Amino acid sequence: MKKTIARLLLPLLLLGLTACGQAAPAAPEEQTAVQTAEAQPASETQKTEAPPESDATPAPDFELPDQNGKTFRLTDYKGKIVLLNFWATWCPHCVEEMPALQNLFEEQSAKDEPELILLGVAAPGYGKELDAEGIGSFLRENGITYPTLLDEGGSLFETYAVTAYPTTFVIGRDGAIFGYIPGALSEEMLQKVVEQVLESA
Repeated sequence: MKKTIARLLLPLLLLGLTACGQAAPAAPEEQTAVQTAEAQPASETQKTEAPPESDATPAPDFELPDQNGKTFRLTDYKGKIVLLNFWATWCPHCVEEMPALQNLFEEQSAKDEPELILLGVAAPGYGKELDAEGIGSFLRENGITYPTLLDEGGSLFETYAVTAYPTTFVIGRDGAIFGYIPGALSEEMLQKVVEQVLESA
């Protein structure tokens, strides 16, 4: 049986962020698992605490290739914080936040022991998404070098119950989901999220 994210997930920051329309329907029993950005606008300073450890939802594992053919497994990053950013080439809000994500990737890559791992996720052939070659060309044209996992057919999108683009999940050092961010982040907002999760996740 396919594992999906439970309803107990909480957004990290509800900033009134913008997101592209419905990505795809979630499994019927999980329709409300992930809220879209318009659901609950709040101030930039509002934080949501991580759920108690006993209630933490383990992040579903995956094994997927990136745009360069390298295979990534979530379990390889136990002990680190992972930002898992679901996006689409046709979503303007996704494209708007990519420079901030690229800067974060370069900042973390420059460290000897990065605490935070950024992984994009795109779904070739899912809905109106381009094929894998088209996604690779899109990334090169936009100067995006952070790993983007190619989720053929969108099974990981469905497992994480993603219903709007972009959506970023934060996975803590223990491999459990700390929270998620519905909608596009500016560089300033992204830095606030990073500070929060490094302190808490």
